[in-house]
Amino acid sequence: TNFLIINIILLIFAFTNNGCKKGADDPFLSFRSRNSRLVKNWTLTSSNYTQTIVNTSPASTSTTTKTFNGGVLTIVNASGTTTTESYSLHLDFDKNGSILNMDEIANAVANNMSNYWEWGNDKSNKEQLITHSSVSIMPAGIYYIDKLEGHTVLLTNRELILKQNISTVSGSITTTVISTLTFESD
Repeated sequence: TNFLIINIILLIFAFTNNGCKKGADDPFLSFRSRNSRLVKNWTLTSSNYTQTIVNTSPASTSTTTKTFNGGVLTIVNASGTTTTESYSLHLDFDKNGSILNMDEIANAVANNMSNYWEWGNDKSNKEQLITHSSVSIMPAGIYYIDKLEGHTVLLTNRELILKQNISTVSGSITTTVISTLTFESD
């Protein structure tokens, strides 16, 4: 009977507990902390970025999009001009809070800078990542971690998905940025 009771309790726990999940697509269970899953080298695999600027005086709207997929960055600026070039972005998160960014545009190093990162407002849940350095496709700011996976029970992929949705207002101008960046680690 004790065996049956323990199995029922474990079954109830399995269906009601979110386990280690913080982000929507996080693994159910991980044996590593969120810090240790983040601290490594990451390479951008895909990205969608949209910036919309609305001015109420005089009335105007402009939108710029940046799409990255498989080594190619496509930028469509506010006037509709499209630019396509080779691109790569590598992030190296250090356990002490430093981050090394290296992005290459058209096979030339555009940025190779060191700055810092930190967890957002709720450091216990670690759902927000704040970066204090900007590169072409990833401006400094607050990112919500949708997925941070590494050394999970069933999955061996190491994937990081960051999302950003912010609006800022300055006088008559409202700027909105919506982006999703997907990274894989070494």
